[in-house]
Amino acid sequence: MKEFNRNRLCGRAGARFPWLLTGISIAIASTTVTAVAQDAEGDVISLTAGLAVTRDSNVLRVPDGTDTSRFGGTGLSDTILRGSLGIAFDRLISQQRLQMSANVEGYKYNEYDSFDNVGYDAGLNYDWVIGR
Repeated sequence: MKEFNRNRLCGRAGARFPWLLTGISIAIASTTVTAVAQDAEGDVISLTAGLAVTRDSNVLRVPDGTDTSRFGGTGLSDTILRGSLGIAFDRLISQQRLQMSANVEGYKYNEYDSFDNVGYDAGLNYDWVIGR
């Protein structure tokens, strides 16, 4: 944002449109699969999986001409592969509800592989109701 404001204040109003385009990533493919199983007592198990490929024209969000070799790449753009996998469980026990979930999400960069990472989260929730 500072670079955009500096360009505008210096009188280079024509530089606004290309600057905005460099911050936009194009999703080439995105797929999400969800499977749900439910039995007679109200137990629900949900499985999710996803895969996405994104081409980003300016991964580091730096101005044109910046030396990017210290970050492990030669250019500004890169292709990013994102995968996710999750499971969730929901059970109604009388008036109480038990919910559990776990998710794993990984990012793989084609050129800037030092930014590769895997993240995860897990949760447990117990809703307890007294009375009707």
